[in-house]
Amino acid sequence: MKVIEKYDICYPNPLNLKVGDKIQLFKKDVPGKWKGWNWCNDLTGNEGWISETYFKRVNAENAEIVKNYTAQEISVNENDEVELVFEDCGWAWCKKSNGDEGWLLTEILEDK
Repeated sequence: MKVIEKYDICYPNPLNLKVGDKIQLFKKDVPGKWKGWNWCNDLTGNEGWISETYFKRVNAENAEIVKNYTAQEISVNENDEVELVFEDCGWAWCKKSNGDEGWLLTEILEDK
């Protein structure tokens, strides 16, 4: 995939969650194109975004992780090339040629 717009990491201290971890969910305005993402914090108080595909709700404000998850993003420049690993709710898990992996907005990627 070709990067068509520069992107810098927004959250330098990303969530890193394992199956069975507990999180607290918060309401936060989410653009419609990213429906399915939720703002949360882990038991240490670290906050970040998580896709609904990674947790099951215990109640309205609490959830349990069902798949290992990291909110790690990667910084890229326009015209960089990345490998698309998978997509989830408007974001893509990508790998750079130097081995760095993380989330990027799908809207800044295009097929070569």
